Amino acid sequence: MLKKTLFISYLFVGVTTWAQDKANEFAEVNDSTLVADNDVISFEKYYYDALNEKIKGNHREAVELLRLALRFKPNNADAQFEISINYKSLKDYRKAILFGENAVRFNPSQKWYWLNVSELYSLVGDAKNAERCYGELSKLEPRFIPEYIKSVARTGETEVALRKVDIFLKNSRTEELLVLKRDLLVVNGMPDEAIDLTKELIELSPEIPDYYYEISELLLKNDRVDEAEQYIMDGLKVIPDSPILVRQDFKILMQKSDYDAAFVILNEAFVNPRMDFNEKLGFVIDFVDSDKEHKQTARLINSLEDWVADTHEVKIYPIIGNLYKIEGNNEKSLEAFRLGFSKGHTEFTSLIEMLILEQDLGKYDLLLSDSDKMLEIYPSHPVLYLFKGFAANQTGDFKYSIEALELGLDYVVNNNRLKAEFYSMIADSYYRIEEFDKSFNAFDEAIALDPENIVALNNYSYFLAENSTQLDKALKMITQVLEVEPDNTTYLDTKAWVYYKQGEYEKARGILKQALNAGGELSADILEHYGDILFKLDKVNQAVKQWEKAYKLASNSTSLKEKINNRALIE
Repeated sequence: MLKKTLFISYLFVGVTTWAQDKANEFAEVNDSTLVADNDVISFEKYYYDALNEKIKGNHREAVELLRLALRFKPNNADAQFEISINYKSLKDYRKAILFGENAVRFNPSQKWYWLNVSELYSLVGDAKNAERCYGELSKLEPRFIPEYIKSVARTGETEVALRKVDIFLKNSRTEELLVLKRDLLVVNGMPDEAIDLTKELIELSPEIPDYYYEISELLLKNDRVDEAEQYIMDGLKVIPDSPILVRQDFKILMQKSDYDAAFVILNEAFVNPRMDFNEKLGFVIDFVDSDKEHKQTARLINSLEDWVADTHEVKIYPIIGNLYKIEGNNEKSLEAFRLGFSKGHTEFTSLIEMLILEQDLGKYDLLLSDSDKMLEIYPSHPVLYLFKGFAANQTGDFKYSIEALELGLDYVVNNNRLKAEFYSMIADSYYRIEEFDKSFNAFDEAIALDPENIVALNNYSYFLAENSTQLDKALKMITQVLEVEPDNTTYLDTKAWVYYKQGEYEKARGILKQALNAGGELSADILEHYGDILFKLDKVNQAVKQWEKAYKLASNSTSLKEKINNRALIE
C-alpha cells in the first residue's frame, strides 16, 4: 500500500509539473505575440504620422517620427527610404544617401529605392556610384537603360558607354538608344558614323524635325554646307512650318552670305503667327552672330522696324536700340529705348540700358525724368535713386540730389560697394553747396565701405586740395589711386594739384608733364593747371601759352580769359 501511494504521489507531481511547464510555455508564446503585435502597431503609427508630416512639408518632423518607427522595425526598407526622401528635400544629401543605401540593402528588388540613390549620387556629382546604382536599376526596369548609359558616360568612360549601348542595341533597337549612340559617337570623335546613324533615325521617323536639324549641324561642323542645306530642305518638305528647320535654313543662308534669300525667310518669320516671340528673336541672334562685320545691320533694323509697325510688339524696341549701338549711333539707340518705354516696355535691364545711354550722352534732364518714372514702377530699387541723384547733381539741383540719394540708401542691403557710391555722390553734392564738413564726412563713409574705390579717393583728394586742407591725407589717397591706374590723366592732374597746394611746384610740373604726354593736352583743366604751375615757377610766357591752349578747349571760361588778359593768376 505504501509503494502504491508513493507511485501515485509521484505521478501526480509529474503531471502537475508537466501541466505547469505547458502553461508557462503557452503564456510565453502569448506574451511574445502580444509584443510583436504592439511593435507593428507602434511602427505603423509613427510611420503614417511621418507621411502626414511629409505631405505638409514638415520634413524634419517626418524624419524624427520615422526614426522612432525604426526602433520597432530597424530593417524596414520603406522607413529607410522615406527618411532618405525627407533628407533629400532638406538638401542634406549625405544623410539622404546613407538611408537610401540602407533601403536598397534591405530590399534590393524595389526599383524606386535604386532610382532614389541613383539621383542622389548624380546630385552630389558622384558619377561612379551613380553608374553603379543606375546599373542595378536598369536590371529591374529596362526603361532606365539610357540613363545607365549616360551615367557611365558621365564618369568620363565614353568609349565604355559606347560599347555598352551597342550591347543593349542588339536586344532592343529603340530610337532612344540610337540617339544616345549617335551622341556618344560625336563625343568620341566619330562624326561620319554619327551622320550615318542620324540618317537611319530620319528613315525611322521622318516626321521628327530635330533629326534633320541635328544632321545639318553635324555636316556644317565638317564643312559640308551644301549637304547640310539639302537635309534642311528635305525636312521642310515633310514639316514645312517647323521653326527649328526654318531657322536653320536661315542660318545656313547667312553662313553662305546669301543675304537676299536670308532676309526673305527673316521677314516671313517675323509675321508668322505660329512662331512665338522668342523663336523670332532667335533669328535676330543668329543674324548678329553671322554678320560679324555688321554690314547688314542697317537692313536688319529696317526689318525690325517693319515688324514693330505691324505688330506693335514693344519688346522689339530694345532690340533695335542695341542694334543702333552696334552701329555706333547712340542717339538713335536712345530714341528706340525711350520709344519702347513710352509704349509700355518696362523690362528692368532694358530700361537701365536707356538710363546709361542718357548718362553717357549727357542728357541729364532726360535721365532725371526717366529715373523718376522708373521709380514709380520699381520704387525700392536703389540703383534708380543713384541715377536720379547723379542727374540732379549734374543739373545743378544739389539739395534734391542729396534728398534722392539719402532716400535710396535705405534700400541698399548687403552691398557695401553700392552704398559707397551713394556716399561718394552725396559728398560731391554737399561740396557743391559748400557744406564741406558734411562732404568730407560722406567721403570718409564711402571709403570706409569701399577702401579701393579709386573714383571716391580721387575726388576726395582733389576737393581737399581745392580747400587747401589735410593735404598729407590727400597725397596719400591719390598716390594709392595712381598705383592702380598710373597713366590716368585725371588722377595725375589731382596729384599735381595736391603738390601745387603744398607749394611743391617742381614736383607738380613733373607730374603734369607725365599727364600731358599721356593725352592730357586735350583737357582744358590740365592745361590750365599746367599754366598755373608754370606761373608759380616764374615762367609767365609759358604759363600764358598753356592758358591760351586751355581757352581754345573751354572758350566759355571767364577765369581763363582773365588770366590771359592779365597775364597773371586770379587769386
